[in-house]
Amino acid sequence: MAWFVDVSALPAQSVPEDAPGIVDDAPVSDGIVEALTAHIDDLRVQLAAQSTAHADAIAQIREAHTAEIARLREDHAREVATLRDVNRDQYAILERLSVPRLSDSQSTAPRPWWRVW
Repeated sequence: MAWFVDVSALPAQSVPEDAPGIVDDAPVSDGIVEALTAHIDDLRVQLAAQSTAHADAIAQIREAHTAEIARLREDHAREVATLRDVNRDQYAILERLSVPRLSDSQSTAPRPWWRVW
């Protein structure tokens, strides 16, 4: 499974050529670097936690859907079996009704009193 984001739907944000207040030659203190590194690490931890939470939610949804699909398949199989039995019974009834009953004159039972001359 893969998720894609349509970047054309995101609001456009301009990126300035030169960030105001930042000078390329300005010395960067170790405290700023450490603070930014700690912030990045914190953001990574938050991202990992959210990723795990999303994966767990997806797994729960998948399990629920799998169980629902299995239940629906079982219900469908029972319904098909019931309809098959009903159709078999109806076929037997229709087969009995469709055989024409012979009238007495067409009966094949022997009649000793009747002869063809």
